[in-house]
Amino acid sequence: MIKNLRWKIITIVAVTVFVSALGIYPIAAQRFHLPAPAWLMAYQLRLGLDLKGGVHLRLRVNTDDALKLTTQTTSEQLRESLRNGNIPVGNITVTSPTTFTIEGIPVDKDAEFRAAADEIAATNYDRNPNGNGTYTFTMKPNVAINLREQTVDQ
Repeated sequence: MIKNLRWKIITIVAVTVFVSALGIYPIAAQRFHLPAPAWLMAYQLRLGLDLKGGVHLRLRVNTDDALKLTTQTTSEQLRESLRNGNIPVGNITVTSPTTFTIEGIPVDKDAEFRAAADEIAATNYDRNPNGNGTYTFTMKPNVAINLREQTVDQ
């Protein structure tokens, strides 16, 4: 029984020394600049990216696309609301990712237009009159920041 146990211990120690010499010591020698023979370095274990510290992945998200899509959607919703309310509109254009302009609002329908605009866009956009039946809607800064953060988080 003791003879059998002795051979098991000798085998375990021999395998541990062999693996340490061929697998672990070359990695430690290279990392800590320890002396190591060339033949031993030739048998060095090759570490994958996961063991070397992983991969540095840089992801660029174009948040302006999300803002532009939101602005286009809001302008289309407002166009549909004005069409259903029989309020004629000349032109609705998206001028930047956070602004859109509505032109051609008749003076006699201005109050109805403002009510429809407040219903659709007041929570996310500031309405600025430019005169001659033209209004510019600008996305509120806090809404733009929140939308950019949500875009990056997804």
